[in-house]
Amino acid sequence: MLGLLLFKKYNYDMNLNKMVVFAAWLLSLVVSAIAITVWVQCFNGEITLNNYSLFPLFGLLAFSLMWVHYIVGALRRYFAVDKKHLKIYYKVTSVTVLLAILLHPGLFIYQLWRNGYGLPPESYKYYVASSAVWAVMLGTIALWIFLAFETKRVFGKKQWWKLVECAQILAMVLIYIHALQLGGEIQTGWYKVVWVFYGLSFLAASTYIFIKDRGESK
Repeated sequence: MLGLLLFKKYNYDMNLNKMVVFAAWLLSLVVSAIAITVWVQCFNGEITLNNYSLFPLFGLLAFSLMWVHYIVGALRRYFAVDKKHLKIYYKVTSVTVLLAILLHPGLFIYQLWRNGYGLPPESYKYYVASSAVWAVMLGTIALWIFLAFETKRVFGKKQWWKLVECAQILAMVLIYIHALQLGGEIQTGWYKVVWVFYGLSFLAASTYIFIKDRGESK
């Protein structure tokens, strides 16, 4: 009887681990498909591929996948799933996010420079209204915060590293505001609803993660 109970518990845990991993991959594919769909829709049937048209897509993909990271982080904590089961998922999607957050501003800055507008922040005013340059700068600040997280292998064990992790939440908020102000895709009716859902669920997930981790540390 004891052996049967242990087997059921082990099988339940194994299935739960697989379900969370599956949910992580599925959710990532869904949000990526949604981002691509709204990006294509904004062309109104006439897709033009250049740096100006491509860079928004990478911004949408980067935020969407980072949003999934927070949702999955909350799920794995709630179901007590060890992070090791998501090792491959995090490795693949983290590289994808890093490439996306570099290509998003990179293509934009490069094209402005190539058109003879110089380098940031001066070049920004040639693409957006002067009153909206602040929103572009929010994106720049968020980028540096995200890149700071890439130094985890070097500084991850430092006592102050928790501040860098908390700053990631701030960076997500900055990107959210940045996109609301500048993202033409977000003005699309149905996607605006999706974006509001992203924002509310991110706040819920990040709050849960903070409370859960703080409780465990005590």
